[in-house]
Amino acid sequence: MTLQAPSFPANNAIQVALPPSLTNYLRSFRSENIDLAADGLTSIAFPPGMTGCNVMYFAVIGGSKVDLTLSSADGTAQVVPVDPLILQYMNSVPLTAISATRAAGVATTLTYLIGQNQ
Repeated sequence: MTLQAPSFPANNAIQVALPPSLTNYLRSFRSENIDLAADGLTSIAFPPGMTGCNVMYFAVIGGSKVDLTLSSADGTAQVVPVDPLILQYMNSVPLTAISATRAAGVATTLTYLIGQNQ
C-alpha cells in the first residue's frame, strides 16, 4: 500500500464545511476563506452571539505558512503556526480572540471554521 499526501488547489476552491449532523453540536459557527493581503495581524471575527471558540480548523490553501495568535481566559496570547493546517478542540477554556499573520510580503489565502459548543 502506498500512502500519498492529499493535494490541494492553490486557489479559493476549497470551502470548509461540516455535515449538518456535526453542526447540530455547535451553538454558532463561521466558515469562510480569507485573503491575507497585507502584513500584520488580521482579526478573525466571531459570528454574532459567539462568545468563545471551542472548535477551530485553519488551513493555508494558497501562499505560505500563517501564524495564529490565540487568546483565552487562561492567560496571555500564544502564537502557533499553521503549516499547512491546524485542528484544535478546547472544552472548558474557549478561545476569546484569534488573529492571523501571513509571512511578510507573501499573499496568502486561509480557510477556516470556528465554532462554539452548545
